[in-house]
Amino acid sequence: MNLKEQIYMLSLERHSNITRAAKELGISQPALTTFLNHLEKDLDVKLFDRSAVPMKLTPAGELYINKAKKMLCIKEEFDRELQVLKKRDLSCIRVGIQQIRAPHVVPPLTMAVKQEFPKLDVVFNENHGENLFNMLERGEIDLLLHNHMRQIPGISAEFLMKDRLLFITPKNHLLNAYGIKSAKPYPWIDLSWFKNENFMLLPEAYTLREHAEQLFASLGWRPETIEIYTRTETILRLVTAGAGVGFIFESYLSYFNEERKPACFLIGNPPITVDYMAFYPEKMKQYPVFTRFLDMIRFVLSK
Repeated sequence: MNLKEQIYMLSLERHSNITRAAKELGISQPALTTFLNHLEKDLDVKLFDRSAVPMKLTPAGELYINKAKKMLCIKEEFDRELQVLKKRDLSCIRVGIQQIRAPHVVPPLTMAVKQEFPKLDVVFNENHGENLFNMLERGEIDLLLHNHMRQIPGISAEFLMKDRLLFITPKNHLLNAYGIKSAKPYPWIDLSWFKNENFMLLPEAYTLREHAEQLFASLGWRPETIEIYTRTETILRLVTAGAGVGFIFESYLSYFNEERKPACFLIGNPPITVDYMAFYPEKMKQYPVFTRFLDMIRFVLSK
């Protein structure tokens, strides 16, 4: 959309002088004079009173300038909307996801994308929380799926699903009897009963460990014995075998097809829930395909 004529006229209106307007426009004074003469001839009306110093708009000139300004506003709006349309062809989305969730989220999400957006390339980066947040801040990923709320300038956070923090013990643990079975969907138990137990935790950089430490701080004590393991599955199996107690997110339970199951309890007052969020640069929301991609993620998580 080329509005050179209107741009020239607005420059003449601003400066009320052909020489200064020509300098601003980067053309010669004779060329701008010729332009104005031709325009007034085509319209069969004078737009400027050039006998006045500085020259003044005629009534027809004022009408022209008023409409020219509106035309430029429309052009600016058109240019903005056109850029959005051009950007709708998002060719790649780089996704950061926790290693434990990747095998259960990536396959169905990939198949859904291939069916609806065959030209969209989705690259998954599997890691633990702190590394993934650093990658997001450095611009190495476009989307982070995580259950740890964090505020980052220029980064939007969008809710995906609600999760629960569960305390797990061996099925036959004697203290399980203190669980309050009226709580739903799991019995609630006072964690203080277990302060002398052997707690099996993930390393400090992991989200489950962060929530466990926050819980201990709120209770005013830490376990006397802690063992560190790098995989949630390892902790789950050890707890089930009777080697200690630990924590797990409710959504993780479906990831492990174990014959023997641990006892699961709600903890905290009120019971602790965690929001699973999508983190992404604010600019990503302008892409319709990205919004649809988030809807696909919600659907996969709901299953």
